[in-house]
Amino acid sequence: MNARLRALLLAIAFAAGVSQTGPTRAGDAAEMRVIGFSADARMFAFEEFGVQDGSGFPYSNIYVIDLERDKFAPGSPVRVTVEREAPLKEARALAWAKAKGLIVRYGADSDPGAFAAYRAAADIGANAETVRFNRYPRAPGVAKPYSVKLQAKPFPATKDCLNASNGFNGFLLKLVEASGKAVDRVLYEDGSVPPSRKCPTGYRIGAIVMDNDRAATSVAMIQASSQGFEGDDIRWIAVPVHLDAP
Repeated sequence: MNARLRALLLAIAFAAGVSQTGPTRAGDAAEMRVIGFSADARMFAFEEFGVQDGSGFPYSNIYVIDLERDKFAPGSPVRVTVEREAPLKEARALAWAKAKGLIVRYGADSDPGAFAAYRAAADIGANAETVRFNRYPRAPGVAKPYSVKLQAKPFPATKDCLNASNGFNGFLLKLVEASGKAVDRVLYEDGSVPPSRKCPTGYRIGAIVMDNDRAATSVAMIQASSQGFEGDDIRWIAVPVHLDAP
């Protein structure tokens, strides 16, 4: 498809989206793959990838996160977008080639981790705000459950997001059950909304990933929606969750 024809089709799609009164708009929901934890469970890596709405360009982003500091490791993230129509695997291969040295440097694939919970973006039946899980994914019958709850946190909208459909929100993540007992402990709270989230329209707990060797070390993977060209775009945020913290 040539550039002129693509521009015409995008203009038509945009006009149709503006005129629609229903929620039937397409967007771009990134897939997520866990790369793993370092041997000491301090570092965590994952990949998100997909095809951009509007442009149709494939992309892959690889993140290595220092869980102790709750910050990206130096050199992370690695972002690749192939700015033409191309197979998704091409973007992923380029990103992995660029990120390989970073992953090796931090040993971020020493332990593949395990899902204690996973909710795909297309799973409309799952509770978006609360997830209940066992802290030992490989032996789910040996411990009592934990529950994590997500709450929206309103912020004043930026000038570019004054027309945000669901308000302009960050989020708060809390531990509300520990070993079968009710608790009320804040795990993470936005102090502001990073510009990288653009105009956020909502959040959802997408997964809980746990280190196989250190059960107290886990990561909540949050699906963050933002206004895109043809609908809501979904990207992933990794939030460290220390189950045994006071």
